[in-house]
Amino acid sequence: MVLDSNSNTLKMYARIYVNDLKPALAHVELMTGMKLDWHEGIPELGLELVGIADLLIIAGSNESLAPFRETQATFVVKDIDFTIREIESVGAEIINGPFDAPNGRGFNARHKNGAVIEYIQWTDDLIHRVLGS
Repeated sequence: MVLDSNSNTLKMYARIYVNDLKPALAHVELMTGMKLDWHEGIPELGLELVGIADLLIIAGSNESLAPFRETQATFVVKDIDFTIREIESVGAEIINGPFDAPNGRGFNARHKNGAVIEYIQWTDDLIHRVLGS
């Protein structure tokens, strides 16, 4: 997906929640012909995250995944503080965060339409590895 260069959004991911990462990743690689862009383990939460194409695969036990299943998508943004102001200005409610994560700084917001979206400002290293900019 090509985004407007003036947009605060760098990338968007649909989320897939699975119990076993290896077969899920193999299936997505087969169906898309692409390899993973990045992989992060979050052992303290019992989760593994993989970015591939426009999908974010989140793997863990049902118990580990339960607090995250409500979130439907992840938007990678240039400026998390700007995003917070913009989200609040349209009446969205921040329900988690801002928080620091291994891959950057983010928050989750519930929009007026009920959608729950995670917004994250990646580390510079991850931006360069995935987006090359």
